[in-house]
Amino acid sequence: MTPWIILIISAGLLFFAVKTGISTYSWVSNAESIEGTVIELVPSRDKKSFAFAPRVAYLQAGKDRQFTSTQFSHPPDFDVGEKLNIVINAKTNEERIASFGQLYGFPLVLGLLAVLMGISVVIFMNGNRVLSMIHPNLG
Repeated sequence: MTPWIILIISAGLLFFAVKTGISTYSWVSNAESIEGTVIELVPSRDKKSFAFAPRVAYLQAGKDRQFTSTQFSHPPDFDVGEKLNIVINAKTNEERIASFGQLYGFPLVLGLLAVLMGISVVIFMNGNRVLSMIHPNLG
Protein backbone atom coordinates (compact mmCIF):
# COMPACT_ATOMS: atom_id res chain seq x y z
CA MET A 1 0.00 0.00 0.00
CA THR A 2 2.80 2.46 0.87
CA PRO A 3 4.39 2.40 -2.63
CA TRP A 4 1.08 3.48 -4.12
CA ILE A 5 0.86 6.42 -1.73
CA ILE A 6 4.37 7.52 -2.72
CA LEU A 7 3.47 7.11 -6.38
CA ILE A 8 0.37 9.29 -5.91
CA ILE A 9 2.45 11.93 -4.09
CA SER A 10 4.99 11.79 -6.91
CA ALA A 11 2.27 12.30 -9.52
CA GLY A 12 0.89 15.24 -7.52
CA LEU A 13 4.32 16.85 -7.28
CA LEU A 14 4.84 16.38 -11.02
CA PHE A 15 1.45 17.94 -11.73
CA PHE A 16 2.28 20.91 -9.48
CA ALA A 17 5.72 21.32 -11.13
CA VAL A 18 4.23 21.34 -14.64
CA LYS A 19 1.44 23.71 -13.55
CA THR A 20 3.97 26.08 -11.97
CA GLY A 21 6.20 25.98 -15.06
CA ILE A 22 3.28 26.72 -17.38
CA SER A 23 2.11 29.53 -15.09
CA THR A 24 5.60 31.06 -15.11
CA TYR A 25 5.79 30.76 -18.89
CA SER A 26 2.44 32.52 -19.25
CA TRP A 27 3.48 35.21 -16.78
CA VAL A 28 6.78 35.90 -18.59
CA SER A 29 5.03 35.91 -21.98
CA ASN A 30 2.94 38.86 -20.77
CA ALA A 31 5.86 40.70 -19.19
CA GLU A 32 8.15 43.50 -20.35
CA SER A 33 11.92 43.07 -20.29
CA ILE A 34 13.98 45.91 -18.77
CA GLU A 35 17.62 46.21 -17.77
CA GLY A 36 18.33 46.58 -14.07
CA THR A 37 21.36 46.87 -11.82
CA VAL A 38 22.07 44.97 -8.62
CA ILE A 39 22.46 47.66 -5.95
CA GLU A 40 22.72 45.49 -2.84
CA LEU A 41 22.92 41.91 -1.64
CA VAL A 42 20.35 41.49 1.10
CA PRO A 43 21.28 38.85 3.71
CA SER A 44 18.68 36.31 4.75
CA ARG A 45 16.75 36.94 7.93
CA ASP A 46 17.96 33.64 9.34
CA LYS A 47 21.11 34.49 11.29
CA LYS A 48 22.42 30.90 11.03
CA SER A 49 22.84 30.94 7.25
CA PHE A 50 24.65 33.28 4.92
CA ALA A 51 22.38 33.45 1.90
CA PHE A 52 21.82 36.60 -0.11
CA ALA A 53 19.11 37.96 -2.41
CA PRO A 54 19.82 40.73 -4.92
CA ARG A 55 18.10 44.09 -4.64
CA VAL A 56 17.70 45.43 -8.16
CA ALA A 57 17.15 49.03 -9.28
CA TYR A 58 15.68 49.90 -12.66
CA LEU A 59 14.08 52.77 -14.54
CA GLN A 60 10.51 52.32 -15.83
CA ALA A 61 8.40 55.03 -17.44
CA GLY A 62 10.81 57.67 -16.11
CA LYS A 63 10.54 56.49 -12.51
CA ASP A 64 13.30 54.92 -10.42
CA ARG A 65 12.14 51.63 -8.98
CA GLN A 66 13.66 48.74 -7.10
CA PHE A 67 12.75 45.30 -5.79
CA THR A 68 14.37 42.50 -3.84
CA SER A 69 14.32 39.00 -5.27
CA THR A 70 12.61 36.34 -3.18
CA GLN A 71 15.34 33.80 -4.00
CA PHE A 72 18.38 33.63 -1.74
CA SER A 73 21.64 31.82 -2.54
CA HIS A 74 25.06 31.17 -1.08
CA PRO A 75 27.36 32.11 -2.62
CA PRO A 76 25.42 35.01 -4.12
CA ASP A 77 24.29 34.48 -7.72
CA PHE A 78 24.87 38.14 -8.55
CA ASP A 79 27.39 40.88 -7.77
CA VAL A 80 26.67 44.47 -6.72
CA GLY A 81 26.83 46.64 -9.84
CA GLU A 82 25.99 43.76 -12.16
CA LYS A 83 23.62 44.58 -15.01
CA LEU A 84 20.86 42.06 -15.62
CA ASN A 85 17.54 41.71 -17.35
CA ILE A 86 14.37 41.74 -15.34
CA VAL A 87 10.81 41.11 -16.41
CA ILE A 88 7.85 43.13 -15.20
CA ASN A 89 4.27 42.01 -15.66
CA ALA A 90 2.09 45.04 -16.32
CA LYS A 91 -1.04 43.31 -15.02
CA THR A 92 0.41 42.43 -11.62
CA ASN A 93 3.28 44.96 -11.34
CA GLU A 94 5.41 42.03 -10.20
CA GLU A 95 9.11 41.97 -11.04
CA ARG A 96 11.44 39.00 -11.42
CA ILE A 97 15.00 38.51 -12.53
CA ALA A 98 15.06 37.09 -16.05
CA SER A 99 17.35 34.11 -15.54
CA PHE A 100 16.51 30.46 -16.02
CA GLY A 101 17.23 29.61 -12.40
CA GLN A 102 15.21 32.48 -10.98
CA LEU A 103 12.21 31.80 -13.24
CA TYR A 104 12.16 28.03 -13.70
CA GLY A 105 14.47 26.64 -11.00
CA PHE A 106 11.72 25.66 -8.57
CA PRO A 107 9.46 23.83 -11.04
CA LEU A 108 12.47 22.11 -12.61
CA VAL A 109 13.83 20.79 -9.29
CA LEU A 110 10.34 19.81 -8.13
CA GLY A 111 9.64 18.00 -11.41
CA LEU A 112 12.95 16.13 -11.30
CA LEU A 113 12.28 15.09 -7.71
CA ALA A 114 8.81 13.84 -8.66
CA VAL A 115 10.13 11.85 -11.63
CA LEU A 116 12.94 10.30 -9.57
CA MET A 117 10.49 9.37 -6.82
CA GLY A 118 8.13 7.81 -9.34
CA ILE A 119 10.86 5.83 -11.11
CA SER A 120 12.26 4.61 -7.80
CA VAL A 121 8.86 3.42 -6.60
CA VAL A 122 8.12 1.62 -9.87
CA ILE A 123 11.51 -0.12 -9.73
CA PHE A 124 10.99 -1.23 -6.12
CA MET A 125 7.42 -2.36 -6.85
CA ASN A 126 8.82 -4.57 -9.61
CA GLY A 127 12.00 -5.47 -7.77
CA ASN A 128 11.92 -9.22 -8.45
CA ARG A 129 11.52 -8.69 -12.20
CA VAL A 130 14.31 -6.12 -12.21
CA LEU A 131 16.54 -8.45 -10.21
CA SER A 132 15.92 -11.36 -12.59
CA MET A 133 16.73 -9.09 -15.56
CA ILE A 134 20.01 -8.01 -13.98
CA HIS A 135 20.91 -11.50 -12.70
CA PRO A 136 19.27 -14.20 -14.87
CA ASN A 137 21.01 -16.91 -12.87
CA LEU A 138 18.89 -16.02 -9.78
CA GLY A 139 15.60 -16.77 -11.53
